[in-house]
Amino acid sequence: MRNRYLYLIVALFVAVCVSAMVVARQHYWDWSDMAFLYRVHAIAYGTKAQCKAHQYFFEHASNPYACDVAAARIEYAAMGISYKDRIQNYTPFGDWLNCGKRCTWQGMRFHFDEDGIPIVNYDGKYYYNPVTISMYGLAMYGRYIDGDRDAQRGLMAAVAKLIKMQDSRGAFPYEFAYGTYRSGWVSGMAQGLALSLLARVYHLTGDPHYLAIGDKAFDLLVTPSSNGGTLDNLSYIRGGSANEIVFEEYPSHPPGYTLNGFMFAILGVYDWSQVPAGNSKAAAIYFVKAVRSLQVILPYYDLGGFTAYDLGHITNHKKPLIGVNYHATHVYLLHALVCITRDPVLRKYEQLWASYVPQ
Repeated sequence: MRNRYLYLIVALFVAVCVSAMVVARQHYWDWSDMAFLYRVHAIAYGTKAQCKAHQYFFEHASNPYACDVAAARIEYAAMGISYKDRIQNYTPFGDWLNCGKRCTWQGMRFHFDEDGIPIVNYDGKYYYNPVTISMYGLAMYGRYIDGDRDAQRGLMAAVAKLIKMQDSRGAFPYEFAYGTYRSGWVSGMAQGLALSLLARVYHLTGDPHYLAIGDKAFDLLVTPSSNGGTLDNLSYIRGGSANEIVFEEYPSHPPGYTLNGFMFAILGVYDWSQVPAGNSKAAAIYFVKAVRSLQVILPYYDLGGFTAYDLGHITNHKKPLIGVNYHATHVYLLHALVCITRDPVLRKYEQLWASYVPQ
């Protein structure tokens, strides 16, 4: 009985705090105000605390991630996140994932250099990020094919900067340290996005120079991570094998299997298979292999109501990492791949994960 009273006290305290945060949100709805994000996080953390208190005193949850999932779903809804604006019938030379209409570079993290290329703030310093530059180029491409002729300048500036960043191996390295990664690290996501951009610029211009650049980028993408590339395998998870491939956004040992980076890279490989490049046939083969791997690995990201960002909770025995924004990314990337493959497994998880969040 004492435990029950203690739970009620904790739950009442959390409920009061959450209610106060909801009222504050209603009176200070300002997306530019960072305090809004703190209030959203407080609501989510309050929900998690209440959930864990209930589990501790009354029941043992069958899903060990139930409280994390509940908090993530509340935060997702409170922030107004949606996957729908990026849903499209994906084509290799269209507006990449509606980026021309939806991608923006606003806020304190971004500045633009004299050529209009975005640079990103990391720990108070600004650096060129190959993923950001590719996405910017893809957005400009989308605007250009939608009739904005002024976007051509930004598109060509972005691809020129990306080519300048490519090293002799074909990599688009990050020239800054990030977490445990030293300056010069490479990413499968960066390689894949570059392929999506280069395929579109070649389609637009017919210049074979972009094919040569892309072939080098593809070679690095499919180089094993143990040899400085981004290719790894699924042997580190139950049911996976060394014959099943993955493109690692953050190459490491053991692999972290970051899902969004893997799927962005898969799309890049598909796009490259659609141009008359030296590696286009190899790209088609790797695309099929990667989709097969995705069929195997998708169930591991499902936490029972939300998705994990990566599989560190399996390969490194950590607490699941949940990036609330990335759940929407997972859904629209799966939709793009379903458009290409018509694969029933991918469709199943697209529909399941879409059902977890507000429609």
